[in-house]
Amino acid sequence: METTHTPGDWQQGKIFGTVISNIVPPGYITGTGRDNVEYYGGFLIGESITPYDMPIIAAAPNMLAALHETLGLLKELDVTGGTAFDKINAAIAKATNNTK
Repeated sequence: METTHTPGDWQQGKIFGTVISNIVPPGYITGTGRDNVEYYGGFLIGESITPYDMPIIAAAPNMLAALHETLGLLKELDVTGGTAFDKINAAIAKATNNTK
């Protein structure tokens, strides 16, 4: 699975309302932002996130990986039609900014 988002598990940062990753984000310039990494507890994914949205945002990479795996299984089983298949494709397209 090719991805352009920051991989790995995302989690709540040290600062309330932040989501961070312990993995260096794509495009990160080495040597910059170390103070921010210590401040937030990792590489900042997002801030000013409400407590209600925190769990779904932190789980986003895991859910995307699960959708990719599910789509692959459905294709192997030749179950490529129907609402669930279409919803999975649409969710992956939205998450990856792929409008094909």
